Amino acid sequence: IRLFPVHEDAEHLALMEHTTGKILPVSLLEGAGASLEEKGVYLTAEKRLIWPDGPVGKKVLASPTLQDTIHKPEHQTFLKFVRKCLQLDYRLRPSAASALNLEFVTLTEEDIVE
Repeated sequence: IRLFPVHEDAEHLALMEHTTGKILPVSLLEGAGASLEEKGVYLTAEKRLIWPDGPVGKKVLASPTLQDTIHKPEHQTFLKFVRKCLQLDYRLRPSAASALNLEFVTLTEEDIVE
């Protein structure tokens, strides 16, 4: 199951970068090793993802970012929560237990501004 609706691995990775506004960690890309090229995913000499070009690349760039989707000032606490949960480096993501202590989850009715 993929969070991002795509058909190719390179498209999936590019959409992850675009949506989150973050660059995929080198450790994540290096961990995949040679199997990346077998799946049509290529890196620069600096170990940066080379995004697909043509219609696929245009589709990625036309997709909304998290900031585009969650843009209202009153939703910024939720945006911070989603960004933490969608960290590209899995080591930086909160565990389910620690996510329950993040600000968005612990908001009370009195904290919510209409």
